[in-house]
Amino acid sequence: MTVIDFLYVTGFVFLLMTAWNLICCFKKRNKESNKFYINILATFFILLAICNGFFYIVSYGLIVYIPFTFKVFMPVSLLIPVLGYLFVDKILGNIDRWVKKDLLHLIPFVIVTLNYLPFYFMGFEEKRILIESVVNDLTGLITIDYKGFLKEETVFLMQIIISFFYMFLSWRSFFKKKKVFRLLRSKNEEIFKWVKTFIILKTVFYIMLPVSMFSSRFLIFENDSNIIALVIVHLFTISFVILSAYLLLNPKLFKVIRTHAVVVLKKLKISLSEISISIISKKIHLESDFTLKMLADSLEIDQTDITDAIVTSEHTNYKDFINSVRLNEMLINMNHSIYIDKTIYGIAQDFGFNSESTFHRVFKKNYKLTPKQYFSKPDNK
Repeated sequence: MTVIDFLYVTGFVFLLMTAWNLICCFKKRNKESNKFYINILATFFILLAICNGFFYIVSYGLIVYIPFTFKVFMPVSLLIPVLGYLFVDKILGNIDRWVKKDLLHLIPFVIVTLNYLPFYFMGFEEKRILIESVVNDLTGLITIDYKGFLKEETVFLMQIIISFFYMFLSWRSFFKKKKVFRLLRSKNEEIFKWVKTFIILKTVFYIMLPVSMFSSRFLIFENDSNIIALVIVHLFTISFVILSAYLLLNPKLFKVIRTHAVVVLKKLKISLSEISISIISKKIHLESDFTLKMLADSLEIDQTDITDAIVTSEHTNYKDFINSVRLNEMLINMNHSIYIDKTIYGIAQDFGFNSESTFHRVFKKNYKLTPKQYFSKPDNK
């Protein structure tokens, strides 16, 4: 097996493994699971694997045994950059459904499919002869007339333009949503990093596409022993491997993608600041055993409305949020005369902390210092 064979096979296997993991993730029954994004991403990797494998079949002449599949995946390959962009745009925008305008992205696919109809309906023998000529001289992939209304070089140029166009749209969507994700902080950190890596590796692939085409046309077929040219042609296969390997080596991202946006970017019925104001005005935070259900009943809203608001902040759950409110109120009011003779933890108890260890943990989490270290500073006394 040559280096190029190894790249092909590795890329194909990695892509299928990634798609399979996504499908397994898709099948998991979880009421918080958002399968829409998984579906898009799995389809992206499946099509990428098929097109990669099909190019291998053509390059090594195996296509003569299945001539009816020749050029079938050329229109399909135009869907890959579309799916890559739609995954980025929809997961960052929290759009978990198809909309009518998404059909516009199918226009290039339809045009190229119509272009190849004369070839698809070509007689078996005529098609076989044409395919054999391509196998004998792979430059025919670009130069041979397939009886369509577009020249083959035009179709390949369309593929490059479309790839770069959707690469641009992906980056634009990324930077457009970046400010929103910064506001949501740690809750979106993992998915944001993954999407950024996904776009970067897609960009590498899209750049390698015209480079590989140029190399195929002007380098490789001049000298089959030119290993450098061969590697250049298949550099985009390496990008497949890297892209898939990144996802496979970070399995927790499957869960992040599956559950993302269920509560992260949902339109809130009540803001966190409104909840905080209500808690403070009603002195709810002073009760150490005040639960989420009790808070929801007090505010006359559903518990899910409160948790939706909480998880869009830096807080991980209700307890983390309510303890943060307690701590802030304690620091604001602790200089009051009624607290002069009390210890720090004694004051903390008055603000709802019923455990000294919990108080110390919450304090250090919020201020990166222990209470003793914090109050030893002159400005905090």
